[in-house]
Amino acid sequence: MKLLNSIRLWLGLLTVVPLTFTAFPQSTNRIVQWPANISTPLNTNGAGSSKVLAKIDALEMVDIAVSGKSITIGQSFAGDDEWLKNLTVRVRNVSSLNISSAQLNLFLPEIMPGGPQVTLCYGCGDVGKGQSIAPAEEVEMKIVFYSWLVGQVNAKSSFSKITKAEIQNVIVKLPDGTSWLSTCLRTSDLKNACPTPAP
Repeated sequence: MKLLNSIRLWLGLLTVVPLTFTAFPQSTNRIVQWPANISTPLNTNGAGSSKVLAKIDALEMVDIAVSGKSITIGQSFAGDDEWLKNLTVRVRNVSSLNISSAQLNLFLPEIMPGGPQVTLCYGCGDVGKGQSIAPAEEVEMKIVFYSWLVGQVNAKSSFSKITKAEIQNVIVKLPDGTSWLSTCLRTSDLKNACPTPAP
């Protein structure tokens, strides 16, 4: 009788366990990358007090992570459908200037053209709004307008199909109204460095 009860127990567990595993979100290979082709822009003046730079050196990317786990730009990693929501970029002000805000824009090649653009920021939206980044200070840039992004993505595709995010540009604003724009940002880890522009 004990043997029969044990067999029934094991058979019961075998029917329950597969259902338990299917409840977990699926992980898929994802990637964050620099643009495939980075040109060599001259340091030029843009509209108003904006400047287009070959690389922003006043701000340094210290780490990029998804759900608190560091990733490497250009290398795939396992992530669930909400990986963009949990994407953060830690930056350090390595200049002698106060920085009003820092913004990193990504686009999603799989649902281009027409966007939407993914924006990570510090000093805008709900992330550090009204706070500057002092010299030597480290802050985390996080996604803003996520609810809007969800609506835009779902109107064209679904988050489960988004496996790539490409860094489009970085914007740094100073208290005097000057803004710097570039497709390249200084990094503390050479593994994350933007590719050398074509001559």
